[in-house]
Amino acid sequence: MIFSNDHLVSLTLSAAVHLVGLLLLGDAARRPLDAPADAVPELLIASVQLTLSETEPAAPGAVAAPAQPEAPPLAMPEPEPEPPQQMPEKQDFADVLPDLPLPPPEPDPEPQPAPVPDPPPAPRPPPPAPVPPRPPAAPPAPAEPAPPTPGPSVESSEAAGDGGAAGHVDARPSLDRPIRPVYPLGARRRGEEGTVVLDVKVAADGRAAGVTLVRSSGFPELDRSAERAAAQARFNPATRGGRPVESAARLTLVFRLRDL
Repeated sequence: MIFSNDHLVSLTLSAAVHLVGLLLLGDAARRPLDAPADAVPELLIASVQLTLSETEPAAPGAVAAPAQPEAPPLAMPEPEPEPPQQMPEKQDFADVLPDLPLPPPEPDPEPQPAPVPDPPPAPRPPPPAPVPPRPPAAPPAPAEPAPPTPGPSVESSEAAGDGGAAGHVDARPSLDRPIRPVYPLGARRRGEEGTVVLDVKVAADGRAAGVTLVRSSGFPELDRSAERAAAQARFNPATRGGRPVESAARLTLVFRLRDL
């Protein structure tokens, strides 16, 4: 079956009118019930009359060119309007949040100590008074000589000139200084005491030229100590005619512990 261009246009318009009618029916269904019911049929009748009046019959004898069949456009249903979104109810955050412990209150700041004022500077000490120079120290006194160690004493002495005659000399020999024989330590420990008699040959220069033991003390150690002391003694020689001459002298030495 061959359709002309006019037929195709008529079919297209008819389909469009039906589509518009369907849309209007959907809109009428959503209208309130108090709207007049005859509004939709009048619109549909007018659309159909408009479609029929525009269709003209083809001229007799005219041969229509073959036309390619066009697929009618697909009617896309209008998407339904989305329902209005409901706003979520406001919630109190105090009901949602858990009960949290409150932070401990901050401690009160410690009072700052009052600043200590600097102590006043100490007064400077007065300068020391000048020290007078010390007088020079006196030289130390010379030490006194230690007393001689007590020892045996000389009891007596006798002097004789040449030939034993005392009258042949002007002066007899005498000791220049006292002699102190050493008291032996061993004799003191043993408590030995005694008297020693010695003859001493005195030279013209006053030295002892020889010593002879006349009487012993009874203790050899005491005798030897007396002989050594007599041998070291110094004498004033005898004189004859104003000249020193050789002579002899007798010494008696006594050793007593109480004299120490």
